[in-house]
Amino acid sequence: MGKAVLITGARLSYPYLFRPRVGKNNQAGKFGCVLIVPKGSPCLTNLATAMREVAIEKWRERGHQMFEAIAAQDMLCMRDGDRKYNKDGSKADEYAGSMYISANSSNPPAVTGPDNVQLAESSGKPYAGCYVDAVVGVWAQENENGLRLNAEIRVVQFMRDGDAFTGSGAPASPDEIAALKAGTVPQAAPAPLAPPAMPTVPWTPAGGPIAPPPLPPLSSLV
Repeated sequence: MGKAVLITGARLSYPYLFRPRVGKNNQAGKFGCVLIVPKGSPCLTNLATAMREVAIEKWRERGHQMFEAIAAQDMLCMRDGDRKYNKDGSKADEYAGSMYISANSSNPPAVTGPDNVQLAESSGKPYAGCYVDAVVGVWAQENENGLRLNAEIRVVQFMRDGDAFTGSGAPASPDEIAALKAGTVPQAAPAPLAPPAMPTVPWTPAGGPIAPPPLPPLSSLV
């Protein structure tokens, strides 16, 4: 189960809370989400402390050293949103000024509303872009897949609406289909055709590949 940490004031991204994501070879994957938390939030300090404590519990006298080594390899469940990019190479603007926490689980998390009443998937909440509080469990991984400090998602509590992320499962109105059939909902114009891609030529700088810059100390981010 790991060490429980309360995360507050997070923006929800990539939610798989009621159904697991599809895994490799169409096998059932895990439940999970990403929690985007503004830098400076006290809950980030609590999470960093919990990760260090879990490392000490797991590796004893080597705990501090193992924590720093795992952080240097960017294998923590918490990462710097200012260093996150989209697949097309553009900056992930919704993560700017924040840390983000990747949390997964083999079991579905409890999902509730502000009144702590259980929510059903049919409610349309929570959705990507809304604001939530959550409970995650920090645990240490040491196996054939490597060394990590992971977070298990246990509870997600919808707190308030936010601007839905593009392509998210934001709440929809049952009147939407009728409006579309009546032609009263404006449709997006088709995207212009992109010019054909120019062929690329492999290139390696003199002296070999350029190494990425070292990660800043975790304490400077939270």
